[in-house]
Amino acid sequence: MKIALIISLLIALIGMVSFLNTYREISRSKVCWGVVTDLPVSSDSDGTTYGVTAEFLADNNKKYTYNSSWKTSNPGYSVGDRIRVYYNPDNPTINGIMSFMGAYGFVFIVICISLLVAATMYISLNSYQVIEWIHPNHFQQLEIQSMSGTNTIQNP
Repeated sequence: MKIALIISLLIALIGMVSFLNTYREISRSKVCWGVVTDLPVSSDSDGTTYGVTAEFLADNNKKYTYNSSWKTSNPGYSVGDRIRVYYNPDNPTINGIMSFMGAYGFVFIVICISLLVAATMYISLNSYQVIEWIHPNHFQQLEIQSMSGTNTIQNP
């Protein structure tokens, strides 16, 4: 179980480092409005997914393009929609969508996995207490049966 704890802590550490890097990147960025120009489609046996492509005008009066690295079954946007974009003022090709999942989606997923591993580890290490909490008299009946010399275990 120590390995599960170490794995959970490493996953949480990866999430925190990713959060800090993303936060630092966004805090140094400029934010502007862009326009969705395309929703690239991918289809396979699992279905159809969409990406997002948007154009925005940086402070240097040049147009730049944002291309999502992720795809989803529901893009949440239509071609022509306005979209908030953040970009590095020194290099506007480094950019992203200014939304919670657009900016912190990876961090959110990693931290959720870390919490899931930690909860699973807690339950497995404390299964006696968890069962006692769910079925308060379960272990008492088992102890009474073993003290009376009865080998049959009855359901509580």
